[in-house]
Amino acid sequence: MTVINEREGMSNDVDRVEELQTAITDAAAELTAAAAEIADRYAGNDAETLEIRLMVGDPVDKLVASAKRQSAPMTSIAEIRDKLDNMGRAVSSADAHACAQSVSAFYQSAVHDMVYLIDCVSALRDAIADAASDLTDIADNLATRYGTSEMDRRIIRSSIAEAVDALIDAEREAVEPAEESKK
Repeated sequence: MTVINEREGMSNDVDRVEELQTAITDAAAELTAAAAEIADRYAGNDAETLEIRLMVGDPVDKLVASAKRQSAPMTSIAEIRDKLDNMGRAVSSADAHACAQSVSAFYQSAVHDMVYLIDCVSALRDAIADAASDLTDIADNLATRYGTSEMDRRIIRSSIAEAVDALIDAEREAVEPAEESKK
């Protein structure tokens, strides 16, 4: 599994981490809405409503917490992006000395930054896989418990499955972007 792509450079890998974080945030909102819709439609009382929201909310909260952890460690994605931007400006300037200093500073931290990006993507991928598994089990549980007909069970499963599928697609795209898969 190649996450850091030498041809595209570290800038695209920073984008991949940010895309995963965005996909997680989007999926969390969709899953929260799906849990509320399932609860409104199928729960018989307030206790069942709360149970449904908590069942879906627990893996969603863990997933969001993982995404937040990956955006604020020792070095941050914003700091890496700033380093890349600074190097780009220095390289495009006419000042050879500033360019050499910027490139040197960048390469001094490049290995650390690349390891950080690989760790971020790996942690986010693991969190997505765990959440997808948990949410699939929860959807089946909710469907069995609250679906009175096969149609109800399909509705419950699909309302959660759509957000899970979006997460899995984002995870796959982070590992093998569409452009790379065509090569």
